[in-house]
Amino acid sequence: VSGYDDMDHLLAGVAAGLVGTFVGYPMDVVKMQMQSTTSHDVGAAARSIVERQGLKGFYKGIAAPLAALTVLNAQTFALYSQLNEAMGVPALAGATCGVAS
Repeated sequence: VSGYDDMDHLLAGVAAGLVGTFVGYPMDVVKMQMQSTTSHDVGAAARSIVERQGLKGFYKGIAAPLAALTVLNAQTFALYSQLNEAMGVPALAGATCGVAS
């Protein structure tokens, strides 16, 4: 994408990894809670986490996914920028990044 250098794309990927993980991780925790019980009630699973661990329970174990997804997104954003510039076909650059990740 013209007007931005490689570092801009790398930093955008870092931001996307951080935000995406912090937003999505609590949903994964609730999903895992539901999978470990016979209940299929999202509200009950979320309440159970809050009652047992407080709000921080939604982020227990986030360090590894946070590190991995931040690096993966940074790499993908930077790679897409380079490939799109070289190939000139956004869909092909995106598909190549998908295969690479």
